[in-house]
Amino acid sequence: MRPLTSQEREWIESYLNGSISPEAFEDLQDRMIENPVLRKAVRRYLSLDYHLQEGGSALEEATSAQRGVGDSQAATFKAHRSWPRTVWAAAASIAVLVVGLSFFLRESKASSATISAIHGPVQWTNSEGQTLDRLQPGTSLDHGLLESLLPESWIELTFQDASKLTLSGHSTLMVSVGKRKRLHLRKGSLSAEITAQPENRTMVLHTPTAELRVLGTRFDVVAQSDVTKLIVNEGRVHLKRLFDGSTAEISGGQQVVADIHDTQKPKVVPRGNARQVWQSDLAKEVTHGNWSTDFGKHAIGKLKKMVASGEINTDEGLAKYQEMLKMAAKKGHLKADAKSTSPGKGAKAVVVISLSKGTESPITVPADARFRIRGNLETSAVVEFGFTTYTTDGRFAGKLSTERTLHNLGEEGFDIEIALDTFLPRHPKFGAPVTGMEIRDWWCATRDQQAHMVITHVELLTTSP
Repeated sequence: MRPLTSQEREWIESYLNGSISPEAFEDLQDRMIENPVLRKAVRRYLSLDYHLQEGGSALEEATSAQRGVGDSQAATFKAHRSWPRTVWAAAASIAVLVVGLSFFLRESKASSATISAIHGPVQWTNSEGQTLDRLQPGTSLDHGLLESLLPESWIELTFQDASKLTLSGHSTLMVSVGKRKRLHLRKGSLSAEITAQPENRTMVLHTPTAELRVLGTRFDVVAQSDVTKLIVNEGRVHLKRLFDGSTAEISGGQQVVADIHDTQKPKVVPRGNARQVWQSDLAKEVTHGNWSTDFGKHAIGKLKKMVASGEINTDEGLAKYQEMLKMAAKKGHLKADAKSTSPGKGAKAVVVISLSKGTESPITVPADARFRIRGNLETSAVVEFGFTTYTTDGRFAGKLSTERTLHNLGEEGFDIEIALDTFLPRHPKFGAPVTGMEIRDWWCATRDQQAHMVITHVELLTTSP
């Protein structure tokens, strides 16, 4: 593989740290489309970057060896990821806001969006760097960074052409409203109903791994640092995967995933038949919380000794490592992670899991639904449990929650069932029965972080045949 040029390295690093300009981002995409060698190199960097953020040190080592990333290249990017994660996230957000908005503001100041509904802690940082956390219906927003801060948070924006979008859960969205709507979903969940747009002014939505172009449609998108999932409910959306420029057209009733680990063309598939039962795969479905497994640590240590002694070679060790990770996924737990409710107002300890990450089929609510949850607490605490619903045609339909007082039961932990009829909607806009609606995510939270809550199992049950 030829070495990367200094310009190419600069583009990649600025993309990873969130400071790349829209112009440079387009140049990087054009260069990758023309050059398959560069595409391969970028995919390696993105994969390594993802694991440096999300994985343990042993996983980083295994991933680097498996992907063939050179030691000097890995060291370069590992060094800039050595900052504390909270500091890094703040720096990246500021960089994106400053660079991105300077471009957007040059393009247009023609119109704005209005908050039509809001619930829970939501924060807006405008183009002048002012942060507002007391938002209310009727407030106009044009250029800035919108952050939905907690699992129960959501905000609905209505544009002047009657298009609507809803940002939900832990989500961050850069908004620019002008002659052309430009959005950048850095992370989280977004649901949109976009009216017909002029052909020369398609709405553009960027995520860390994809670009979406929309003329008029209804769709939902979930974005993380390494993967984007798009569900189209009506109309069509054009998707371009950023690291290699591959494209797909997604029509109503279809979905697609843009993943930095996937070297094949994005596969468009039907949503599949709805199911009314679900059992969590915590390691795969977690979107907020710290996954841990002692089994995995033991397996990694054992493999290192086997490779060091010559009992197995590196390739055999990596294969065994992947097998052990699958076994470890069934023997671990999610530890609740602190999430600020708003600046200076404390935090919740939160676990969030995404049902849509584990299956292509929608999970809908049966009439006799109940959740079974297993976990543990170090001290007694009031725990909030909740979930997010969508209508069968893909519209955001609100969030429901309930509370339980749980106690430290020693190593045995708690094992509880909560019936559907004990969950209540938290906003008057959504009061209809939720039977038959789709569940997209589930969460639990405690304000007492000293309770050290962990979750080991979540399941949706029904007695219906």
